[in-house]
Amino acid sequence: ALDLESTLGRPLTAAELAQADVWIGYTYRLIAAKFRGIDALDQDLTSFVVTEAVALRLRNPDGASQVDVTVDDARVSRRYPTSGGGITILPEWWDLLTPASEASGAAFTIVPG
Repeated sequence: ALDLESTLGRPLTAAELAQADVWIGYTYRLIAAKFRGIDALDQDLTSFVVTEAVALRLRNPDGASQVDVTVDDARVSRRYPTSGGGITILPEWWDLLTPASEASGAAFTIVPG
């Protein structure tokens, strides 16, 4: 099971839980599409990647690249490195999921004889 609340360090609202359920499905479908299924993938790593990708979206659900909050004389600004508002699976997370047979990127292997 995914532990989004521990990953985020806070409880999720009912609306966030509903969003997370949808985004979890999206994330599994993205992974399955890339690897033509997920059965051959390490399930613990797959759960990790799904948790991190959904937590990333929960932190910035609308894809804002910068958020400014001003109260009286104080101002807080938060800049996000990427935006888009969709599920993002970072390259290093894709690398974790890539089976060893695909990771080398080689079309063939030469073995000295």
